[in-house]
Amino acid sequence: MDYGIHPRVPKQLKGQTSVVPMFWRYIRAEFLRKDLILTYITLVFSIVGMLYQCIDVLSSYLEYPTLMNILEEREAARFPAMTTCLSPWYNLTMVCEKRNGQCSKKDVMLVLSYPKHAYFREWRDYGLSDPSVLFTCNMTSFMPDCPDFDCKDMIRHIYYKVPMMACYTLDLQRFLPRNHSYFNCQYTWSYELMVEARWNPKTTMSTMDMMYYPIFFHDSSVYAPEPMSSAAMRRDVFVDYTIAQQDWSRLKKPYHTDCWDYRERFGRKLVSIYQGWMSQLSCEQECRMAQELENCNCIRTVNEFSHFMDVVLCDVSADDKCSAIMTANNSFLYSKCNGICNSECSTTRYDARISGLRNYYPKNHKKKKSDDMMCGFSVAFSSATVEIYHLKPAMNSEMLLGIMAGFIGVWVGLAFSNVADYVGFLIPLKREKEVLLKRRADPLPPNYRQALYNRY
Repeated sequence: MDYGIHPRVPKQLKGQTSVVPMFWRYIRAEFLRKDLILTYITLVFSIVGMLYQCIDVLSSYLEYPTLMNILEEREAARFPAMTTCLSPWYNLTMVCEKRNGQCSKKDVMLVLSYPKHAYFREWRDYGLSDPSVLFTCNMTSFMPDCPDFDCKDMIRHIYYKVPMMACYTLDLQRFLPRNHSYFNCQYTWSYELMVEARWNPKTTMSTMDMMYYPIFFHDSSVYAPEPMSSAAMRRDVFVDYTIAQQDWSRLKKPYHTDCWDYRERFGRKLVSIYQGWMSQLSCEQECRMAQELENCNCIRTVNEFSHFMDVVLCDVSADDKCSAIMTANNSFLYSKCNGICNSECSTTRYDARISGLRNYYPKNHKKKKSDDMMCGFSVAFSSATVEIYHLKPAMNSEMLLGIMAGFIGVWVGLAFSNVADYVGFLIPLKREKEVLLKRRADPLPPNYRQALYNRY
């Protein structure tokens, strides 16, 4: 090895013998030089920067971030299922037939002006109005390939709702025969639904004198006990609604939405109770009824699906006691059910808006007691385009590996480049002059090459 490239014999080598290994001398001579300090600093800085950025992007990935994509799909709207709840549903004529004339007000009422059908299943069945008698229903389309048809036979009773309303559902996808012409129509969104309810106040009992009756638009075979409605019927008024479909999709665990596929999780084993597929609201109601049964030994009738549970329903006194137990000492036993059921992975919503109103009777009409009560509504799509709100991962495993590979490539390239050498040229000229002056003041001996050769 030619050590003549060094300006002088290193002082640390003077007086040493040849017992120092050649490898160590090579390391000291080639790698422990002052001019390589910047190279080592660059190497350490590159390693630290690479680790920091890789750890940072990995921690971001483990937080499972999401992005919301809003898409539009043309001519893809599906006609919704519709549920409406009426308070004047208790048919006293049917009660008279089934109770052998025991259908007076005294017979159907409990103490404190509570009706018996509010707490007893058999009394509900006595007077539950048949949907085909209570409603008229028609589906009309402007498309020639989609014929009009009557739909009142497709209306079914689904559940009861406080304050003691009977809820009826029109679900064409579920209740229509499979060979019906509706399923041959490619443009189901072109249909317009018209529903009217008519009852006689003399023969139909109403628990409460209500002016408005809620309407719920939802997906087929999912009859969630919604607490609030997006539309309503008004007594003696016909209301026109336009709707727009919105589809929502969420992600399962470990993402923050942590949704459940209720069809996969529960199947249809509870179809006899909840009349269809389970939902988040049905799941939470099942939890509340389980809490009531555990603490009160009965189920309160404020639950929409309590009528279909094979357990004891709370009567008037037991209902008050159970309500006190469930909220005693700020225990809020119902709060155990909040958040116990996760959101659905896919949900269909319908945005309803009023497009018109018209009265059944003219303003100067004097209504008689014998006149039938009426209310109705129509539903049509304002647009056949479906808005899709699709939640997707903001970063997947392939993206993670690509980002980390890019960081590693940048920092490794920086570490093994000649950046340090280039930086060395930027040392101030004053320092270079000082080194040159020092060398001139202390010149090398003329035979330093031979002396160095003899030394080693």
